[in-house]
Amino acid sequence: MNRLKICILIRALPVHIQGGQEKHTISLAKALARAGNEVHIVTSAHPEGLNFIEEDNIKIHFVENTSQGKYTYSFFKKISDYVSELDKKIRFDIIHSQGFAGLYYQFIDKSRLVITIHGTLFSETPLNPSYFSQLSFFEKLEMIYRYRMRFVILPFYKTLLRNSRRIIIDSNFTRELLLKRNPGLSNRTRIVPLGIELEEYQALDKEKIRKELDINGFVLFTVSRLEKMKGIDIAIDAIRKLNIPDIHYYIAGKGRLEAESKEMCRKDNIKNVHFLGELFEEELKKYFAMADVFIYPEVSEPAFGLVSIESMAYGTPVIASRSGAIPEVINEEVGLIFEKGNSDELAEKIKLIYGDRNYLERLRTNTRSYVEANFTAEKMAERVLAVYNEIIEAKE
Repeated sequence: MNRLKICILIRALPVHIQGGQEKHTISLAKALARAGNEVHIVTSAHPEGLNFIEEDNIKIHFVENTSQGKYTYSFFKKISDYVSELDKKIRFDIIHSQGFAGLYYQFIDKSRLVITIHGTLFSETPLNPSYFSQLSFFEKLEMIYRYRMRFVILPFYKTLLRNSRRIIIDSNFTRELLLKRNPGLSNRTRIVPLGIELEEYQALDKEKIRKELDINGFVLFTVSRLEKMKGIDIAIDAIRKLNIPDIHYYIAGKGRLEAESKEMCRKDNIKNVHFLGELFEEELKKYFAMADVFIYPEVSEPAFGLVSIESMAYGTPVIASRSGAIPEVINEEVGLIFEKGNSDELAEKIKLIYGDRNYLERLRTNTRSYVEANFTAEKMAERVLAVYNEIIEAKE
């Protein structure tokens, strides 16, 4: 396979935001570079004013005078102009837009353009129809205002999809959702599940970490924004119904629902739910690794659910809601699925694993090998390269 020159456009990287799309982009870029390709990333301004860095054989360009990690008109215009100038020197084989980052570039050159969509424009926001319909009138107005930028870019986004030579999608669920509104895109879509840098998720000594953190009992863990659509209240209600003092539920993250969640625990005298706030990467690893089970109670419709892969890489099985693409990632060998929004069923699943430690151990044994077989950065990069080469071969 020929060495390709690849340019990836993205709004933010982990230096800006510790999010799923940001982690995914770095993992993909590293794996593409390890496969012998020349990889450039063009993104928004660096928090410390750097213009360029090179690490892990990836060349990262930070575009000056753009809002750090944010979509703005200036971002779309400046990043496209920057890539156009860079392309004159390098002549890229592929321009790869992560999400909406290539929104303006499509009007400059669409002949080599690939887009990865992580969900549709509204699927992982409160504007998702299945979730939005349950909101009150004033909550709907609030969400429309909060996500107003998405309505502004909607026509440009549709054009970006039409102009892209290939559209890479994380899951069958998202592909079906996209094609429902855009059936003409079918031939251009390719499914590539997300992957992680497995060596970054090394097994840790659970007992040693628990002693360090002074944690005992049967441990459940969730990391999430504390928003209604993330289902944290459902998980807390399941803990309340179980009423088993030995089961401790740790929640990492911040958000608008934090005060309400804490008040819920205080009002119902739930003493075994613990709020950790926002954790940095090293602390987060410890909680992933020391937990008995990761709880993923999402009530919106995730496009993939990268966090569940991260949990399993540490040897921690998952109990997750039947929502969005989650059932494509979690199967009975590595976890359990419950109906979204159903705290009774979630409580039953937790009780099942809590009461059968042999079953828990079987799940634990399967998790890392399951990730290794299906969701590594190498497998992801191999599939993405196949998509790139479809475009290149079609031009020859």
